[in-house]
Amino acid sequence: MRKDRQALNTPGSSRALFLAKVAGIVFILSLMLGNIVVFAKSVHLSDNISELERSITTTRKENEYLQKKMYAENSLTSLNYVAEQLGFTKQAEPVFFEKPNYAMAQ
Repeated sequence: MRKDRQALNTPGSSRALFLAKVAGIVFILSLMLGNIVVFAKSVHLSDNISELERSITTTRKENEYLQKKMYAENSLTSLNYVAEQLGFTKQAEPVFFEKPNYAMAQ
């Protein structure tokens, strides 16, 4: 037993134990630093996602407004109003064809 204790207390083993402790501390500190970096990047990405969602919402509202405006401009009453402003006031009359003498079942 004494030899085992003496072997553990040799200068070489205490140096190895010290290096192992330092390596463990450095490893833990590097993991903590990595965790902080990952957290900061995730917060930054979250901010980017929020900004993009806001932009998408704004774009959808603008798209809906433009669709309603387009439908209003293309309505028949709107087109009649524009036609009157441009001088196209004559109403279209239907064209009737004479009764064809062919291709009829008699």
